[in-house]
Amino acid sequence: MTFPASHLAPTEPERNNEAASLIRQVGDDLNFRLRQLHKQLWEQVPDVDRVACALYEPSDDMLKTFVHSTRQGVAITGYEFCLSESASLSG
Repeated sequence: MTFPASHLAPTEPERNNEAASLIRQVGDDLNFRLRQLHKQLWEQVPDVDRVACALYEPSDDMLKTFVHSTRQGVAITGYEFCLSESASLSG
């Protein structure tokens, strides 16, 4: 018995494309929500030009930005910094 190709499980590249698409959608939603929050904050504190969220990876001591809202200038995307090299952020 044979089945049409539409009944086959997705190939690995198809699964990767679907995952990448989902990640982009989530990222777009997070960026939108952060921009809205930044707008509300900016109405109260107009000096705040940039808001970003970062993740900390303890295995390599890296702090990495993943979403941001920047009102003026060019945002640094994908910024990474070794946390232990920061005098103000390390304990």
